[in-house]
Amino acid sequence: PRTLVINQKSQQAHICVGLRTLGRDDERRYSLDVLDAVLGNGMSSRLFKKIRDELGLAYYVGSSNWELEDNGVWYLRAGVDVNRTKDAVEALIGELKLLLSGEIEKKEFEKAKAYVKGRTLLGVETTDALAGWYGFQVLLEKEIDSPQEYCDKIDAVSMEDLVATAGTVVKNDRLNAAILGPFDDSKELEKLITLD
Repeated sequence: PRTLVINQKSQQAHICVGLRTLGRDDERRYSLDVLDAVLGNGMSSRLFKKIRDELGLAYYVGSSNWELEDNGVWYLRAGVDVNRTKDAVEALIGELKLLLSGEIEKKEFEKAKAYVKGRTLLGVETTDALAGWYGFQVLLEKEIDSPQEYCDKIDAVSMEDLVATAGTVVKNDRLNAAILGPFDDSKELEKLITLD
């Protein structure tokens, strides 16, 4: 775990909070895809609603999940007013803590699953996109799933799966951050990067 604060003149601060996660062959990756949609992937996600709409802290905010061969990375990102960086970091970490509490409403859960499936199916509507879908799997995956088979695996994710996966990956020993902005003293920001 490490926090890097880069002192650079800027009118905006850029924040990236990341968690080391799961490899491509881990079946929990499907629940992580749904968790990502709940947290920050889309305009109805928690990060967008809380940090951008409610608190007005960010110019941009969101999250992404990348599965690599033996591990992965799930990261939250935000661009904020320099003077509100501390508030934004606290809000980002606060949303991770909320996931750990297991407080996910059924409506939010179903909406996230529908979003992941819809994005997947829309993403392979063209012939070249569909070829890319299969080509990636031929090169890197042990099994080849059609877009519909992937969606079926998303459908199979339960609320219990989400809570268990959050408990596995949202931990201090997996937490890293990088913050870029005009910050001479980084200690105050570094102290905020904790789930305790």
